[in-house]
Amino acid sequence: MIINPRLPTGHVVFCDDIREEIGGKRTFVGVYGNFMVIAAVGPITLQQLCAAISLRIHPPIEPTAVSIRIFRSDGDELLFEASAEFPPTPSDLSSDTSSFGDENSLSFIELFVPARMQNLVITQDCAIKVRAFIGDDEIRLGSIVVSFVEPTLGDTVISAD
Repeated sequence: MIINPRLPTGHVVFCDDIREEIGGKRTFVGVYGNFMVIAAVGPITLQQLCAAISLRIHPPIEPTAVSIRIFRSDGDELLFEASAEFPPTPSDLSSDTSSFGDENSLSFIELFVPARMQNLVITQDCAIKVRAFIGDDEIRLGSIVVSFVEPTLGDTVISAD
C-alpha cells in the first residue's frame, strides 16, 4: 500500500550553519537531533543557530500567503519571521500527479527557508518551535528542546557576560 503524506506538511533541521554550495547543493553543519544539551551555567549566548525549514503545500489555485515563525516556549518570544505569497498555479501544472511520479504521486510545491538566528540568549530550559501559518491554519514543522546540565568536574564551563 502506498501512503502519500497529507499536505500541507514539512520539517525542520536545526544546525550551526547552512551553506549554499555551487550546483544548488546545501550543506548543514553541526546538525542537532531533538535536543540541545548545554553543559554550562546559564544564561549563555549562542553565536548562531540555524533552522533549515521545508514546507510542502498543494499547488495553489488562488494566491496563498504563508508565514514562517520561530519562537521560544518560555514566553513565546518571536525569534524569526518570514513571509511569502505563492501565485496561483496554472491549471495544466496543478494536476494531482507529479510529472516524475506515477498515478499514486501527488503534486506539491516546496518552500525552503534558511533561518539564521544570531546572538541568541538562552536563559533557561526551553523549546524552540517552528510553525507555518496559512490563513488560520497552523502547521507544526518541528522543534528542539534546549536544556542546561550542571557541568561536572573536568568540563569546561561556558559563561556569557
